[in-house]
Amino acid sequence: SYEAGFKSTFCDGRARLNGDVFYYDYRNYQGFFLDVSTEVVENVNARDKGGELELALVPMHGLNLQLGVSHLETIVPFIPTPSGLIVSAQMPQAPHWSFNLAAHYEWPMLGGQVSVEADGKYSTLQYLELVNSPVDRQPAYLLANARLGWISPNGQWEVQGFVHNLTDKWYRIYNLDLASVVGANQGVYGAPRTYGATVSYRWGS
Repeated sequence: SYEAGFKSTFCDGRARLNGDVFYYDYRNYQGFFLDVSTEVVENVNARDKGGELELALVPMHGLNLQLGVSHLETIVPFIPTPSGLIVSAQMPQAPHWSFNLAAHYEWPMLGGQVSVEADGKYSTLQYLELVNSPVDRQPAYLLANARLGWISPNGQWEVQGFVHNLTDKWYRIYNLDLASVVGANQGVYGAPRTYGATVSYRWGS
């Protein structure tokens, strides 16, 4: 593995920019795939390379912003397919591009501290299984979450309300192409829109 990066702080400490590039050359990478009707885990070679960039900002008191972008290129060059052909493929769950954003703001209110937070992540097209069949492709999608919280002056009481998957996006996190076996496709989906609240109390020392 080879990696190089940097860390920098500017704007009187209110901004931080970090970045890195990397190259990984795997020997005996554990690849899972379906060979006709048999589930196979086989040690194969693989390579991936890419980079990440992260920017954190504090533009005003109480407000924190984070932005990030990552690029990834992967290849597993020798994968057997149900037809008997040997193909090269991308690693599963490895989109070429990912973008993320998070914003957190807090201010004094109701005798304590109120905070509101939102975050999101956008991922480009990716494959969900190593053979990279067409039904294994997950199109690009965006996930967003939100949170509202209050914490008491002494920090012992905390109340939070949250919403995950704010837009109720349908997306898959895994897929298994069973067309050559039973003529079907098995997909596992991410959680739908989920909301709730928590109340916590921390005992003092």
